[in-house]
Amino acid sequence: MKDSMDYYRLLQASTHNRNDLLIMKQLDTLEHQALDTWYDIGNRESSSGTVTQFEDAFLVLDKSHQEVYKVNNRIIKLFTDPTIINLDNNTFPHPYPVMSTDTSLSYEFVEGDVNPYGDNFTKFWKNLENLWTYCLTNNSSTVNKQLWQDKTWRRFEMMCKSDEKYAGVLNINGVDIDCTRIVENIDWDILNTGILGPCHGDLTMDNIIVNSDNIYYIDHRAGVVNDIFYDICKFYHSLHLHTFNLENYHLTETDDGYTIKLSLSEEDELRLNQFRLSPIYCQNKRKIELGIGCIWLSMSPLNVDKQLNKFLFLSAIQQLSKYDTTDKK
Repeated sequence: MKDSMDYYRLLQASTHNRNDLLIMKQLDTLEHQALDTWYDIGNRESSSGTVTQFEDAFLVLDKSHQEVYKVNNRIIKLFTDPTIINLDNNTFPHPYPVMSTDTSLSYEFVEGDVNPYGDNFTKFWKNLENLWTYCLTNNSSTVNKQLWQDKTWRRFEMMCKSDEKYAGVLNINGVDIDCTRIVENIDWDILNTGILGPCHGDLTMDNIIVNSDNIYYIDHRAGVVNDIFYDICKFYHSLHLHTFNLENYHLTETDDGYTIKLSLSEEDELRLNQFRLSPIYCQNKRKIELGIGCIWLSMSPLNVDKQLNKFLFLSAIQQLSKYDTTDKK
């Protein structure tokens, strides 16, 4: 229905229980287009069945606050809340042409490797390393409590609201960990104080597309991130967990607690080693490792897959506990 707003108005104005005929009589002036086939995606079962009808594999992590579609060689993203996308970020160029509203974004689908390995990984990693090295050398500091401390606490409280057990003591891989105490004792000073520089805002492997000619960056976050360490930690997170290895996490729950593990491929390990050998990581290891724990915790309430949310939360608490220097009596 091209005149969708008029169609919606007619539906809302009708007082009839069976208004099909009444509505149809009023649609003569509205523009519409007949569909050859209709797919019902109103529930999870029918939505999954619909996806199998199409050959074009379009792998996207289901989020509870957004939807992503590929239609007529364009990407369409719909957001629950108004979202500002920084399309003029020259440091992280976005595919064009772009159309957008407060709650939607559409841009041309571009061919290339998402989550690249080998030479294509090295290609953009060197660009990022040079950018971050320049920013660190320039050493212009920024303090962003809202980005790190406030956001982490807000997402922690969302998980606790979903299940109060997340606020208590959990046994993770054989170790009892007091979740609330761990978050309380995070070294917020080291996290809240960062380095100013050009930022993408959601710099993950799934948001980087590399082909023979260009490097494209999608899903920018504008006006929220100005600390390069947020980008660095997001990037580091995605070297562990990305869309293509989501099936490789293991979570077992028993009466005694939880066992979690993430199986990484040999190529994943090579990329991680390349990152960990860089001066950026070596000189800021504690900050980056704490940061990735906060990233996982912040991601944990947002996915449709509740098991993945639980895995992310448990991984975050375990990660943060490794860098807890307070008295553990």
